[in-house]
Amino acid sequence: VRPLIGPREHEQAFALRHAVYCQRLGWVPARGDGRERDDFEDGAVSLGALDARGTLLGVVRLIPADRPFMLERDFAPLLKGRRLAKSRDCAEVTRLATRRVPGLASGAIAALLYDGIYRWSRRHGVRFLYFVVETRYHRILERLGFPCRALGPACRLGETVCVAVRLDWRAYTPGSRA
Repeated sequence: VRPLIGPREHEQAFALRHAVYCQRLGWVPARGDGRERDDFEDGAVSLGALDARGTLLGVVRLIPADRPFMLERDFAPLLKGRRLAKSRDCAEVTRLATRRVPGLASGAIAALLYDGIYRWSRRHGVRFLYFVVETRYHRILERLGFPCRALGPACRLGETVCVAVRLDWRAYTPGSRA
């Protein structure tokens, strides 16, 4: 897992995000070019899990605190009018998407991405992560030892029940995952 570089890797990320968010989940309208991108790309970092041939297996986007967060605009109803406490030691996690790979457990690629997020956060002095997650995955992350605190009650967004959470890396113990 590493930051994506060059147009080829970013195009793979946009195509994978389109397959997941537009086609599989239907959360974002499909685009004719088969690429899912939005106005949160500028200044963001995308981490990718790539195989030995350079094929992108999973991607996640990290938005630094000096940029607008999706949670502040697109998912503001989850905050119930509260403002985020944004500082240089926080970032937002968005657009986590994984490819289905035969013979590989569905959570294996996501686990690699979570490890990459942890390492990226440590390297860049990020203590807090904000993100929106389905309530069932929120419970899984907590069981795995990720200290994710809900910022408000769960809300239905379309067909999905989601919650906004804040993760504090200081409350995380590496290797504590079950």
